[in-house]
Amino acid sequence: MISESLLTRGECAACRECCVFESYDLYDTPTVTDEVMERARTIDPAVRFAETEGRRLFMMKGGADSELRFCPMLDHERGCRLGEHKPFECAVFPFRLMELDGRRAVTVSPVCPAVREKPFGALLGEAKRLAPLIFDEADRYPQLLRKYAPGYPVLLIEDPIRSDRL
Repeated sequence: MISESLLTRGECAACRECCVFESYDLYDTPTVTDEVMERARTIDPAVRFAETEGRRLFMMKGGADSELRFCPMLDHERGCRLGEHKPFECAVFPFRLMELDGRRAVTVSPVCPAVREKPFGALLGEAKRLAPLIFDEADRYPQLLRKYAPGYPVLLIEDPIRSDRL
């Protein structure tokens, strides 16, 4: 979903930073919708999920380092086994949807090494292109909205959140 002019598939495949999570921090773990859950179960019937704070998450697999957990859909040789059916947050990564002072904001993750090398104008242009899609998806799945976390650069902010979205 991210334009190849911003991040190539090769850059993403070589990194996979967004598929690894610290065991004590669920903040960046993607929300799993019913559709993604069903697709994941067709790929791996043993995949498990957890419910927390109104969100369904993948139960991550432990790595050699006990502090790191890997997405169960990650094939370490070939990438995401969900392909085009991955969670929305994964498809738009490194962009994140956050709530900041009562408004929805598109931010960029500070953990993506490829993004740190991109010009700000390219990031902003891609965020503007994806914003309508990101906000529409958040209308469908309000659980995608996270509280703002310091350290995530804000690229754009939507109009104030309407009460009918809450």
